Amino acid sequence: MKFIIIGLGNYGKQLAEDLTNLGHEIIGVDNNSNNIDKIKDKIAVSYILDATDEQAVSALPVRTVDAVIVAIGEDFGVSIKIVSLLKKFKAGQIYARAIDNVHKAILEAFNVDKILCPEEDSARDFALNIGYKINVDSMEIGKDIFLLKIKVPDFIAGKSLSALQNINKYNLKIVALFHSVVEKNFIGLLHNALTAVEDKDFLNEVLIEGDVVVCIGKQSDLVKLLKDIEPN
Repeated sequence: MKFIIIGLGNYGKQLAEDLTNLGHEIIGVDNNSNNIDKIKDKIAVSYILDATDEQAVSALPVRTVDAVIVAIGEDFGVSIKIVSLLKKFKAGQIYARAIDNVHKAILEAFNVDKILCPEEDSARDFALNIGYKINVDSMEIGKDIFLLKIKVPDFIAGKSLSALQNINKYNLKIVALFHSVVEKNFIGLLHNALTAVEDKDFLNEVLIEGDVVVCIGKQSDLVKLLKDIEPN
């Protein structure tokens, strides 16, 4: 896969290195030549440019890469401006780093595809999941055992969990289901939220795009499942 990473500070640099090591092609962008010098020999292409400049962003191949990752976290205003320009130039998938809850709320209103919270998700963990079309968050709860939150994509929406029972052969135990709903956040902007399905017998619930399925199992088993259920 091919990604543009805007912002090559500590987080962006680590992410660029990890994605490259996993076989992905990285285009790195930063306005600081020192940051570029630290990574330029490890990634496919690097650009020294100001990503808040409309003309500069227009020159980037934002429509032809698999995702653009805004890894800037220190400057709230710069991050939002870059995201707005990426929306203007119709970038496909946009991932953006948030530095606090207000920043996160505004990014939610921009409807970016994934919000990165480095204090919760390390660059390395994110790199391991980014190659799939299904968004997955994980938390280790035992030795090699994880609580896995799987966001329902469009190609599974309309099916029930019972129709996906082959999940059992991967030793993944489903423990909860959350439906996606639209609510106002704490600053009054609309965003997608989750509401728990109370009925414990939720296997017959029809899945909606954006729902979250929570299961317990090994990350290696999850990778096997994702490879089997994702469209070619």
